[in-house]
Amino acid sequence: MKNRFVTERHARSDLFQIYYPKGTKVKEWLCETPQRIAKDCYPLLQSNRPLKMMELASKLEKHTKEKYGFRNVMYPYKNLSRHIAMARPDLVDPESWVTPGTLSFYGLWQIFGGKNLFGKTKFNLDENGNYEPANDQAKWLVEQFNTLAAHKDNPMQRQYNINIEDKACMWCKHLFIKHGVKSTTKKIPYEWIYPRNFSLKKSLHS
Repeated sequence: MKNRFVTERHARSDLFQIYYPKGTKVKEWLCETPQRIAKDCYPLLQSNRPLKMMELASKLEKHTKEKYGFRNVMYPYKNLSRHIAMARPDLVDPESWVTPGTLSFYGLWQIFGGKNLFGKTKFNLDENGNYEPANDQAKWLVEQFNTLAAHKDNPMQRQYNINIEDKACMWCKHLFIKHGVKSTTKKIPYEWIYPRNFSLKKSLHS
């Protein structure tokens, strides 16, 4: 892995550089620190109930900011929480709320019009980790999700929030690429992310 990071592309520098502490040598950091963080954070998954996605993301963000000097790190932890929820619903509730990423906000803006809610929503978590909108923009965002979930043409029967967030993002990417606002990202080898034999279709209990 170290040799790969020295000789090949190691990360999306356009996005992930904003997370690291200043002065980080990313190729070296990636070989050591993520494993330490994973071991540190594993106990955060231990609970007498499945955690909510934003609950876990908030716990992970707090820990890595305090111990490792991260800056803006909620985005990757929301994605991690989504992955765990899809693969291990016994640990993280896949039906819980997940706040959209940048392009999902843009996608919802294209669907609903009005104002882009990106960067404007605020929320709290109750004692059970449930998402509680803390301002009008957050309430409007939840209404948008509920409107799409209840739409007669919605084919999804479960995991509404994960799926709506994802589809709004893909819709935005489609529009941006189609109209030349953005170009396609260079292909990143699948096996850099998941082993070839990995499948979300495989059940933990099958």
